[in-house]
Amino acid sequence: MNVTNKSLLQFLYILVLINLTSPDHKDFKAKATGEKPKVIHGRYTRDITDFHIVVPQKVHPNGSFHSHHLPHYFHPSVRKKRNLEDERIHYLLHFGGLSHMLELEPNAHITSPGMLVETRAKGSDISGATFRRPRRHLCHFHGSVRGSPGSRVAISSCDGLVGMIRTASGMFFVEPLHGESPEEGKEHIHVVYKRSVQPTGRSCNVRGDDWWSIWTTRLRKYMDSHPVRKRSEAGVSVQRWYELMIATDKKFLTFHKDIDVEEYVICIMNMVADYYHDKSVGNLIDIVIVRIIYLEKQEEEIDLETSTSGESTLDSFCRWQAKMNPKDYFHPNHHDLGVLLTRYDICSADEDGCNLLGLAHMGTACSNDLNCCINEDSGLILGITATHEIGHTLSCSHDSPEESGCEPVTEAGDSTIMNPAVQFETSAWSPCSRGFITGLFDSQMGECMLDEPKEHTYPLDEMPPGAFYDADEQCAFLFGSKYVHYDQGGDKMCDKLWCKEKDAGKTMSYGSPPAEGTKCGTDKWCYNKTCVMMGARPQAINGEWGEWAKWSTCSRTCGGGVEVRERFCDNPQPSNKGRYCSGKRSEYNMCNTQECAANSGPTFRELQCTEFDKKPFEGVLHTWKPYKAPDSDPNPCALYCLSTSNLYTKLAPRVKDGTRCKPGTRDTCVQGACMPVGCDWKIASEAVEDVCGICDGDGTHCTVVEDVFKGVPTTGYAA
Repeated sequence: MNVTNKSLLQFLYILVLINLTSPDHKDFKAKATGEKPKVIHGRYTRDITDFHIVVPQKVHPNGSFHSHHLPHYFHPSVRKKRNLEDERIHYLLHFGGLSHMLELEPNAHITSPGMLVETRAKGSDISGATFRRPRRHLCHFHGSVRGSPGSRVAISSCDGLVGMIRTASGMFFVEPLHGESPEEGKEHIHVVYKRSVQPTGRSCNVRGDDWWSIWTTRLRKYMDSHPVRKRSEAGVSVQRWYELMIATDKKFLTFHKDIDVEEYVICIMNMVADYYHDKSVGNLIDIVIVRIIYLEKQEEEIDLETSTSGESTLDSFCRWQAKMNPKDYFHPNHHDLGVLLTRYDICSADEDGCNLLGLAHMGTACSNDLNCCINEDSGLILGITATHEIGHTLSCSHDSPEESGCEPVTEAGDSTIMNPAVQFETSAWSPCSRGFITGLFDSQMGECMLDEPKEHTYPLDEMPPGAFYDADEQCAFLFGSKYVHYDQGGDKMCDKLWCKEKDAGKTMSYGSPPAEGTKCGTDKWCYNKTCVMMGARPQAINGEWGEWAKWSTCSRTCGGGVEVRERFCDNPQPSNKGRYCSGKRSEYNMCNTQECAANSGPTFRELQCTEFDKKPFEGVLHTWKPYKAPDSDPNPCALYCLSTSNLYTKLAPRVKDGTRCKPGTRDTCVQGACMPVGCDWKIASEAVEDVCGICDGDGTHCTVVEDVFKGVPTTGYAA
């Protein structure tokens, strides 16, 4: 690092410390003298120590600065590319006295082509289940640190950088600082850390003592009764796909209500996938998400109870996930393993007490009822926890001389993945773990992982609940696991769902039809109580967009306002359960971007606060001026005002369109949301000024003058 850059980073660090010690950052106790706070919080991880404050940069392949705008996405179609060189991205992070240039490629296989995100908002009532595609563009990458042999990086760049960096200096996690968003110039403050004040060394537990005999007997029986499409040959390394269903319980969803849960879940699994790509595993394994389930009404789910009791939660979740798994092994969303993410503090009835981070059955990959694990969310260490628990399902025992014969640490002193105590400093699989996994595959007990993830055979946008939960599953939901569908065939089946008790003649019905989309014949499903060709929706009229309306009047006369135009799904309107239009319903543009005249009067926010001067508040008139939002409200587009009598309150849930999110930035509030605005005054533009101050320039139109900083001021802050 050159002297100029080093001085700049020191200056930024002092500014960060000053910012963290302001009255609005009550979590930090450092003084404005530059004292480093002892404990800080990241976006996902609390109580971090041993940390570095960094401002990552997106850079060109040659290392030159490109932008402070960090988000980067790729389209899933890159799965088909053999060479991903064109898709590579580079980031630069300075910490520990070194510059780390991350060279990353898309992890295009972290989600399957047919992956579903399911929200169960009515518990076991499947009519209330909704399905959607994951986001069209992904932001999860794997790679290495340039010039650092043996390094590995797993980063998600959806909104800042989140993930892990392994170098010769150890394992580092990176995530945005809690409550921080990009400042002027798009700088985004992050924290890089190695450890947490949360006690490390929390353990996991496994079910089954004589695990080898239980595993062998159970899986041999399973393989004999469940033929698969392929068989592997012992001693031959082949591509395997471990397809996962990820369930998030209500406590997890409530804790993360202010973040993008889908991004966080895939980010965690991206780190897991990187561990399974490490050469020390000795096998070619892709971790692939085929389904994410949000359990918003978990208390209404039949046979599912999550709590602090690890054993009962694992048993309950195993039964539930087996019931949720499509019986058709060819189904794009049939999973090999169910993974529960929970915010409960997992406890055990044995000597471990509440010092657990996860629990799994040993060697149950490809089982149809015990292929499951539970994992406690404690921040980004969840990636290591999930890797460890999934390892148990692949038959990995804990690393210890007594249990597996291997030491729980590597020659470099890092923890192995199957260390009984889950550690931040985890780097590789032990030879014993590699042997366990290879032994499972060579014994043909991992054959469920040979099928490559597939796409759905019909448009997922049209997927009704019955296309996912077949008639047998619907009967089990209604009357219990002993009941299956009583098939009357064709239209009779679609008119009323009849169920019968297994091995008995008793039939039952509530008189209601099966769920829309239930299979009623070869390539047919039920729709409006009629058996029709799969994908057809007789009498359904899909909506189409009408013409765009005219642009509205600009919300400001100067300083950058917003104009909007809309269109409606009325050409025609959807009817008879036809699909609503997809795509943009509104478009926004910046307008009147010229600067306002000097001394032209109050700011746009000031005008909005003064509008309340003539409206009594709690029966009294006040004179208002704008004031920044409290830390408890992360929305910069709410209107907070302070009266001359020091009364502070939120006067409106959102400011008018065209209000700056923060002073000194172009980012603008639109419909109550903060939208990024480039230096070209375009919404969602990534255009930024180069080092010469030229919008979207290439930095070649000016000369950088460098010098060595030779002294410190006699007043002010000192590092």
